[in-house]
Amino acid sequence: MVAKTPSERQQLLRAYFEPSADEQGQGVKVPTKAHRAIAKLAFAGYVRVIITTNFDRLMERALEDEGLAPVVLSAPDHIEGAVPLAHMKCCVVKVHGDYLDTRIRNTPTELTEYDQRMNSFLGRVFDEFGLVTCGWSADWDTALRANIERAPSRRYSMFWTSRGEAGQAARDLIALRGGMTLPINDADSFFDDLQTKIESIEEFSKPHPLSKDIAVASAKRFFERLSTSHPVGRPD
Repeated sequence: MVAKTPSERQQLLRAYFEPSADEQGQGVKVPTKAHRAIAKLAFAGYVRVIITTNFDRLMERALEDEGLAPVVLSAPDHIEGAVPLAHMKCCVVKVHGDYLDTRIRNTPTELTEYDQRMNSFLGRVFDEFGLVTCGWSADWDTALRANIERAPSRRYSMFWTSRGEAGQAARDLIALRGGMTLPINDADSFFDDLQTKIESIEEFSKPHPLSKDIAVASAKRFFERLSTSHPVGRPD
């Protein structure tokens, strides 16, 4: 209602995403602990695709700070020029666009349906990957909800994080996909804790650096004792 055209909307919203000099000094509008933890999981290969309804670039900044350059798809034409999903180490899909692009989607009409190219891409993602949702109610994003509903596969699990009781739209999706609800306090603590636990499991699973050397030394001693106990005779 305030901004009648897409260009006016884009200019109005831009100030909400770019920090002023004062905000930069206060550390405002920067990647959160959740962004940082997701970026670490992506760098380690545990997260391949990040789907967001946000317009900001905080996720991309967190990934780049981790040393990972993501493929960012924020418009249907980006999908046409993208490398195959199998060759992407990390992909950020901004289903409602980027705040610097006038094609952002945030009105009820715009959220009703996506371009067929975006629908096809999301269909592959929801069919071929597991899903962890956080900070999404499923109430307003009709097109995104429909894409999840259409995905035929149940080969990988769905986990729905929620700070309180999930709404009806969310409960319907969870039931449809056979998902599991995870109560959380907030996104920061959830993803930070998840990343820490996965890192701990990795460390626990690593072989001890001395294991190989110890095994070789033990084998040598075993064969030395064996040859002493059972000397090999030689003909005179």
